[in-house]
Amino acid sequence: MNSQIEEVVTSGWSCPVCTLLNSFESRVCTACETQRGSTSSMDLGKVQAVAEPFAGTSSFGSDCFWSCPVCTLMNSVESIGCGACNFKRESDGMPGNGSEVEEARALVEKVDNLLSLRTLQMLLSNVIEHPDESKYRGPVRKSNQKIREAIVAVPGAAEVLRKAGFDEDADGFYLNKLEANRLNHVLGFLGSKLAALSKIKSSGYSVAVSSKRNPPTKPSSVAAPKRTSQEGRQLGEDCVNTSQSRLAGQDHKPIKKPDDVQQRAQFSPEQPTLADSGSIRLRVRLSMGTMHLEVLGSTSIAEVGSILHEHTGIAVSNQRLRYGYPLKKLQAACSEQLSALGIRDGDTLILEDLHELFLVNLAGGTRTMAEMVEILPPGADDLAELFQSVLKTFGVRSDSRNFWDSVRARIHSLLAGSVPPRDVPALRAGLELLQHLFHQHDSSDRLTLVTSCLPLHRSARGSTRLNRAPPPGATQITVERDSFFSSVAGQILKLSQQQLLSPVVVHFKGEKGLDWGGLTRDFFSSFATRLGEEEPALWQLTGRGCLQPTADVVSASVRKETGWFGWRRIDAASLYRVCGRVFGMAALHGCKVGRPLSHSFVRLLAGAPPKGLDELQAVLNLQCAEGSVDFRCKKDFLDKPLAEMGLEGMLTFSHIISGHPELGEIELIPGGRDKHVSDDNKALWLELVLTRDLFSSMQFAASAFRQGLIDVLGGSGETCPLLHLLSTDELIELWGKGGVEKKQIEQWRRVTKVSPVVKRQAAWFFKVLEEDYDDELRGKVLQFCTGSSSIGSDGLHVFRIEPADGGDDRLPSAMTCGHMIQLPRYSCRATLSV
Repeated sequence: MNSQIEEVVTSGWSCPVCTLLNSFESRVCTACETQRGSTSSMDLGKVQAVAEPFAGTSSFGSDCFWSCPVCTLMNSVESIGCGACNFKRESDGMPGNGSEVEEARALVEKVDNLLSLRTLQMLLSNVIEHPDESKYRGPVRKSNQKIREAIVAVPGAAEVLRKAGFDEDADGFYLNKLEANRLNHVLGFLGSKLAALSKIKSSGYSVAVSSKRNPPTKPSSVAAPKRTSQEGRQLGEDCVNTSQSRLAGQDHKPIKKPDDVQQRAQFSPEQPTLADSGSIRLRVRLSMGTMHLEVLGSTSIAEVGSILHEHTGIAVSNQRLRYGYPLKKLQAACSEQLSALGIRDGDTLILEDLHELFLVNLAGGTRTMAEMVEILPPGADDLAELFQSVLKTFGVRSDSRNFWDSVRARIHSLLAGSVPPRDVPALRAGLELLQHLFHQHDSSDRLTLVTSCLPLHRSARGSTRLNRAPPPGATQITVERDSFFSSVAGQILKLSQQQLLSPVVVHFKGEKGLDWGGLTRDFFSSFATRLGEEEPALWQLTGRGCLQPTADVVSASVRKETGWFGWRRIDAASLYRVCGRVFGMAALHGCKVGRPLSHSFVRLLAGAPPKGLDELQAVLNLQCAEGSVDFRCKKDFLDKPLAEMGLEGMLTFSHIISGHPELGEIELIPGGRDKHVSDDNKALWLELVLTRDLFSSMQFAASAFRQGLIDVLGGSGETCPLLHLLSTDELIELWGKGGVEKKQIEQWRRVTKVSPVVKRQAAWFFKVLEEDYDDELRGKVLQFCTGSSSIGSDGLHVFRIEPADGGDDRLPSAMTCGHMIQLPRYSCRATLSV
């Protein structure tokens, strides 16, 4: 027998389930946690029989063995499936030459985000475990917050999902054809990647996260070569779920493990164990995977709770920890040490988020509202009060099991305008309570709550079309680029609610383009940009480049000339209402606008102006240009004397509208022109001037803009449900912030498919974006290619770079409907840049 193999065989016991050779000190199998029996279930003779061939075999081409491309186990040629992970040698997904397999491995290697890896693993495992259930094949919607954060927003994650066989469109991912080995390979590589990620070490503990994994099933009767305990630990992380045995596969070329993984798998009997160092390794089961936590035995339960909060974001008060069999509960604030509670190395803790469980139970409809009150997390007095208020506001009975039916019915009444005026304020407050109750959840779910109550055309739900023809009955909008706002204002104002809720088809006058989604995105993305550039009497830009209405004394007298549909003059209120309608349609169709609205204006739309001077100064800070500070924001203004700041005798209780000196001084109080600001009254002056600049001067515009939103998204009086279900930041994100940040270029590059013909030009393209252009110019390039100037939190899902005819004398062309730019064969980067 080979000396290395002989040393391993005589130094441990064989697991009867997964054949792993464990050290005699281990009570359970390191890979599958099977309890050690009194004798080994596999005699030494069988191991000796395979030891010599194993020593010289490393690939599938051997006469005696083949290497599993998923977990690297050496299997007898007589066996069809892998003894450890049940991978089948037959292939129906990837060619046997290994090129596709290597490509899949390379794609997985590019993803370093733990949440993304675990989510991918969960999605593929669900398909493998339930091959006959269509719900696990999609749609995996991009609007889901977890999918958006773990797949869409992570570079390379969507490519891995596509490599596993999923198709992608603008809405999500779908598995139309189940290819067993394609799924098996990608799932195996995901396990290997998770195992290879380095642990996070700090403060006497370390954490590594991996996906949930079931123990492998018993292998075939042909003995597989033994592995050391360290190799088995690697195998336990790498091998795919046993339910893969339901799916068939074919031959694959073995994949060589990276050197660092092979090196880590070597067994060293002299290496000190965790028990020797006083540490305890714990497996913490989460809702979407497993966290491996290494702490000292002297660590208290309260300290463990703080560590888990740091790595999961779950507040200690919302944590429920359980361990042992039967399961025992641990108090999160308990000061007892782990070792004193009998928790040992290798034990499993189950961590549950009580707030999340509460909301899941609420949506599930399995409990009455009275029962839901009883299972509120202990100590969650604020949550209990909030939930009780929501039930009362929306009239949900204590014996009801369907929370959302009652909520949806009330929202439907509000959208239809059938709520009595006296009841609207209470219902508006209830919507804000819902926002707080679900503030940690995906805001798109609350948007869906609104749109599900609207009489929408089926094709208008979701997002804009991508490479799809417009449906019958779509709303037609004709735009003149030279007079953008004037050309559409009359058309938008004449639309009925049904037309506002229908899919949009845009035609740019004098252009031949057909709108299969790209021109619609271009229209919405250009709308806010053109407002800021071409309508100075109505809109102005803050220091941060955000869109904000001009003061009422400036805009009130504006009239717009238009010749569309018999309209001649449109007043300022109607023009702001047009803007609100367009923003409402953008939200409905999932489009981004070219510029974000200012923070103060969005708060005003929602009827939530700041309270007090501190909040006013904070809002002003949000609107100042990067690196600049308005003296009115400084704490020094209130603390230091005016004389020391050089302002004594220079300020009165009036102010001049920036950019409009012809309007003269606007008094903040009667006789304000003659009343000077002193150290005694400067706090009052500051509050008055900030309130005027940031809020009261825009009330006129906000009221008309809000009515435009209500025309599209429904509401009663001054209340639009969307404005109260989403926070200020969520509303700004909903409409998009405009431009492309430098850090987003990598994600743009990751989703791009490049024609080999222009591979060099494509590399220059991204270099120019990264090094030569600013955020605004990058946004204009994106709009030229896709119709949208902002990537947004949903991410960019598809992009293509294809060749175009010509060379340095030709300009690039684009197909916005297909998210494509066509690059001529430029001779150098400088030509592309200009």
